Amino acid sequence: MVLFTSAILTVFPPVNPFFTPFNLFSRYIYVPLGGSRHGPFYKVLSTGFAFGFVCFWHGGLDYLRYWALMNWAGVLVENGIKSLFASSCLRSIVEQNFSMGVQRRCIALLCAFSTAMLILSNLVFLGGIHVGRIFWKRVFVQGKLP
Repeated sequence: MVLFTSAILTVFPPVNPFFTPFNLFSRYIYVPLGGSRHGPFYKVLSTGFAFGFVCFWHGGLDYLRYWALMNWAGVLVENGIKSLFASSCLRSIVEQNFSMGVQRRCIALLCAFSTAMLILSNLVFLGGIHVGRIFWKRVFVQGKLP
């Protein structure tokens, strides 16, 4: 993702470098609030402020607050799972008890759920709460894919 975005920025450089998303969030919001260098609490706090800034930058309406909370929760869950599986104790248990195929299937299942949540949050951002509810009912309640 970062490599792809940096490749896009080198091919299409922004007119004003202040408005590149990674530069804006990392330099002026994430890092000054502590980022990932001061422990997990500051990481959670600075990530929440970054999503809160986007929410209020775009107007702070109710659907934007839902979008910001869903994305913040998604980032927290992904980082939590990543740090959980980075521990040597759990990694050794998984490697000893599960084959590579089962490990890949479990990762794919986690990624599929994460992707569905990302789609839901972006539908709420682009179409409002009503569109997000339609997606939630069809995919998670009825089990139908659009």
